[in-house]
Amino acid sequence: MQAVVDSKHGDYFRCLLENGDVISVYKEDLSAEIDIGDIVNVSFVKDNEASARQRELMK
Repeated sequence: MQAVVDSKHGDYFRCLLENGDVISVYKEDLSAEIDIGDIVNVSFVKDNEASARQRELMK
């Protein structure tokens, strides 16, 4: 999935996804060369260890 970097608010970039949703991405999670107007590839990967800890907290 791709997104356009729409604006910057403090330490976060506002990114508009292809489906119209908006996400905020912490600037440290993006390459220093990325700026407003750039297109970025977005993907999500499950963190199994963090998911297991979260499930324990939800019990």
